[in-house]
Amino acid sequence: MVIVAGKVYVTPEHREEHLASLTDLIGRARAAPGCLDLVIAADPLEPGRVNIMEQWESEEHLAEWASGGEPAATRHRDARRRRREA
Repeated sequence: MVIVAGKVYVTPEHREEHLASLTDLIGRARAAPGCLDLVIAADPLEPGRVNIMEQWESEEHLAEWASGGEPAATRHRDARRRRREA
């Protein structure tokens, strides 16, 4: 299993709009082969922070998704992320 976790900062007053704009991407990712879960959510403590967590069955599944559309955590140039194989 591969876990990709990250965070991105957006203007606090635009955070809800930003999250709403990702609904289609999240749905497509969750339906992709090998996607075990994908969550993009507002952080409860920091007003402009958005948390990103992805779980994939394998690096191959993640790479397949990335080749057809960027995974959520890599959509943001300024996203801080970590990838771990579990």
